[in-house]
Amino acid sequence: MNDATMEKCTRTIVAGRAAELPEWLIDGMFRLRHEVFYERLRWDVTSLHGKERDFYDDCGPVYVIAYSDGCRQVTGCCRLLPTHGPYMLRDVFAEALRGGEAPRDPAVWELSRLAIRPGWSRTLTAGFGSLARALLWEAFRWVDRHGDTIVAVSSVALERSVNAMGVRTARLGDGRATRVGKVLCSAYTTSTRDFLENAAPPAEGDDRCR
Repeated sequence: MNDATMEKCTRTIVAGRAAELPEWLIDGMFRLRHEVFYERLRWDVTSLHGKERDFYDDCGPVYVIAYSDGCRQVTGCCRLLPTHGPYMLRDVFAEALRGGEAPRDPAVWELSRLAIRPGWSRTLTAGFGSLARALLWEAFRWVDRHGDTIVAVSSVALERSVNAMGVRTARLGDGRATRVGKVLCSAYTTSTRDFLENAAPPAEGDDRCR
């Protein structure tokens, strides 16, 4: 790939349900999830024909997807699920609730399946690369228009990175972390307003094709 082509590959981030987004974009997202979760992280997930997807992808989620518009390559993604329907923290990772009650509120959305293509997020701020921060910003903006809170279960390290951005997290239950497999995890909520008012905005489209 020459330099001219590289310059055309600027970052675009979109949010929507599968029926609202191009088929190639959804296909690329599932392939990226396969590369990140099935191949690289070795998670216990189902992957078929090089695409990782699960039951919750059939529950009407909203996807936030980053891609390079010059080469149409998906570079990052995450998934949003409303908590008044099925979602992973309540149904799969209930032990992370630490005795607390799982949110069930149309204003609260679960963020899961955050994936970044290796090598596409160069600048680190508070532990996050520029692409990860841009994805989170778009996810929080979308939820802020349709609710007010994001709930997540993640590694404690990722939660600390969110805190390092100047954003508060409120752990559920007794507030202690739980080991999920080999990873120490926590379940917490974050106010969309708190995130958008305190986290530094991401840089605009500073990724290039590889």
